[in-house]
Amino acid sequence: NLRIMTQQAVTHSPNAPLHIKLAFARREDVVSDAATKTGLRIPTRFAADRPGESTESHWCQAIDLSDQPISAGLSEVGFAQIELAGLPDLQAELSAVRAAGKLSAATAKAIRGHIQGQTFRLTDGRRLKVLFVAPEGFIMRSAGPNGLDVAPDETMTEHNGHRAADRVHGDQNVYGTPLKQMLKGIAPWLFRHQTGQRANRFSPVHLLNLWIPLQQSTQPLALADRRTVDSATQQVRYALPTDGFLERDAQTQLNDIWLFLHDPKQHWYCDTAMDSGKAYVFDTLGEPHGAATLPGESVAEKYYRRLQALVHAIALGRPSEIGSILDEPLLEEPANTPPTLRSNIQAIRSLIMEAEQSGPDEFAEKDWKARSEAALDRLVRKSLEMRAVAVVF
Repeated sequence: NLRIMTQQAVTHSPNAPLHIKLAFARREDVVSDAATKTGLRIPTRFAADRPGESTESHWCQAIDLSDQPISAGLSEVGFAQIELAGLPDLQAELSAVRAAGKLSAATAKAIRGHIQGQTFRLTDGRRLKVLFVAPEGFIMRSAGPNGLDVAPDETMTEHNGHRAADRVHGDQNVYGTPLKQMLKGIAPWLFRHQTGQRANRFSPVHLLNLWIPLQQSTQPLALADRRTVDSATQQVRYALPTDGFLERDAQTQLNDIWLFLHDPKQHWYCDTAMDSGKAYVFDTLGEPHGAATLPGESVAEKYYRRLQALVHAIALGRPSEIGSILDEPLLEEPANTPPTLRSNIQAIRSLIMEAEQSGPDEFAEKDWKARSEAALDRLVRKSLEMRAVAVVF
């Protein structure tokens, strides 16, 4: 006998503001930047930052790009979406990575080859030509619902073992490491950028993050309209240690990036229905972005843990554990849960109900186990990201 516990919320409807939870830098960690004598900095935290530490979370209003596409240009807001569905060879590689849950060096090289040299139309009518995709910084990220670590024992490597980036950040300071060393100080004159009070608005050459969601019904990437972010008071310098996953010399082990402080005037965007048929391109020299938590993810996390435990208990033939799991009340997802996430939650709930209605002899039925593992996998956000040099014309 299943007991359904409901949660009241505003019904999700197209064009309605979406509420997302984002993690920002804490104001109490900010100090004046002694090195530059201008701006703000957070001192480096060695021994690797841990997700959720030294952050503060805020629920922010966002526009769901699956309901309301943005028409402003990459140079204005800091990001854009491009179409990848028309590249069948690329899609085949992406599908294989999604199924494997891993990115090999050979596959990374093949994906780079399918993207490098391509020209894409942007939403503002301009075109973007990818000149070069860098081998370094090409990684696969994964995270479960509500930021759950679904592979706690996986070691971080150059390509794999990366969690979703749960802090709002900007990937690179055009004046900092390693661009300063790699390009002998000419990066600010080569790349278009907006960095504090300094900017290069004349160059057509962009240094971009090209971000491809393999699946993302949970923890979707959120991006800010950078016109709504005050760089003088909300953008903070930070030197990120990279020695845990990149092989660099001592001069470049600290990667100069940006962290951001929350402000209610910031405008945010994400796409809750986006898959590998599209990609984001965004300014890696300062565009604020980070993994967002959606309404319903706390319920999705409970279901994920419950179905995972049920599959394990059935496989080991532990009747008391099975009964205890099935006796737990089922939760109804909030009414403003986005449709893709809602569908995945309902699929897991149906599998749990199916298990309750089955007899003990049916628990080992292979199709139920396979369907359960597939349903669990659909709640895991998987994405690829890489650095690219592109020209916009």
